[in-house]
Amino acid sequence: RFVPETVRADKLLKTFQQTREHLMVVLDEYGGVSGVVTLEDVLEVLTGEIVDETDRNIDLQAIARKRREKMLQSYGLDQD
Repeated sequence: RFVPETVRADKLLKTFQQTREHLMVVLDEYGGVSGVVTLEDVLEVLTGEIVDETDRNIDLQAIARKRREKMLQSYGLDQD
């Protein structure tokens, strides 16, 4: 199934529902392949980020703590 880049998300959702597809090829204005779009992509546009079991869960606070510790160590300072 192919869809144009210009299709609106709500219309694309309808197309996904009607065709029972989960993946479609996106075509640019010249008919060339621009990429792919998934049902999850459309749902995320309409409702916000969906986190599922295949998504990596990144703990940004843990990353910030490690960077802070590394910076303090580079200055010879204790974390306490």
